[in-house]
Amino acid sequence: MTTLTIATLCAAMFTLDMSGNPHSDGTANTTCSTYEHYIIDSAHRHRVEPEVVAALIYSESRWTHDAVSSVGACGLMQVVPRWARSPEGAKISCDDLKDPALAIEVGTAALARWKYKFYGGDTKLALCSYATGADCTKSSNRVRAGMRYANYILKSAKKIRERSLTLRGLSGDI
Repeated sequence: MTTLTIATLCAAMFTLDMSGNPHSDGTANTTCSTYEHYIIDSAHRHRVEPEVVAALIYSESRWTHDAVSSVGACGLMQVVPRWARSPEGAKISCDDLKDPALAIEVGTAALARWKYKFYGGDTKLALCSYATGADCTKSSNRVRAGMRYANYILKSAKKIRERSLTLRGLSGDI
């Protein structure tokens, strides 16, 4: 796989929305550019594809750093504070997760924990559990919904990856 560079992540996000359609304005690109170095640094540190992290952020918060869901998930990656810890192991609050750098680090670490500790490197199962908090090796309506979500994120990440390769004039297996 070709390594994604900071210069192409947000260009790819800007030129494609998650359904593959061109963006009509530069809002997403400007917002993504603000966070792209956090995404790439955290993704590399935790061995998670940066395109997956970017697609997850787009889906969860549409780049809104202070987003709060009806169930109390907070920040760019919509992390539930009661399930999260800072990189130092301390409890964190919803207000803490409004810091983009911390939210990306905590969310990416959580995804990596699912991916490597529970699922042997399987990104799809990790995304399912990230979304549901459930064991995605068992069948249930919740898991089926989580797998649909995981497929959506992986499809979005693939579009970002393909577009970034096109922008860089590269081709090959993705």
